[in-house]
Amino acid sequence: MSQVLPTNAYYRTKLRRLDAQVRQLELKMEVAGSPALLPLIEELRIEREIFNLILLNRKVESARSVVDLRRWREANGAAALIDTQIGGQGAAAIAS
Repeated sequence: MSQVLPTNAYYRTKLRRLDAQVRQLELKMEVAGSPALLPLIEELRIEREIFNLILLNRKVESARSVVDLRRWREANGAAALIDTQIGGQGAAAIAS
C-alpha cells in the first residue's frame, strides 16, 4: 500500500510553524548579534518554499477541468523535493 501524503491543511499548518520558527530565530540572532543561526534560518526558509511550491502546484492542478490525481498528490514533482530536503525520509519525516 502506498504511503498517504499530508493534506493541504497540514502543509498550511507546517508553513505557519516554519514562519514562527524563522521569526524567533531572526529575533534571537538580532539580540545576540551572532550570525551563527543563519544556516538554520536558511534551511527553514528552503523548507517553507518547498511547502509553498507544493500548495501552489496543487492549486494549479485542481483548477484544471480534468484533475490528474497523481500530479495533484505529488504536486507535479514538488513532493519529491521533500525527500531531497529532509534526507529521503519522505512524508513520515514531515509529520514530525
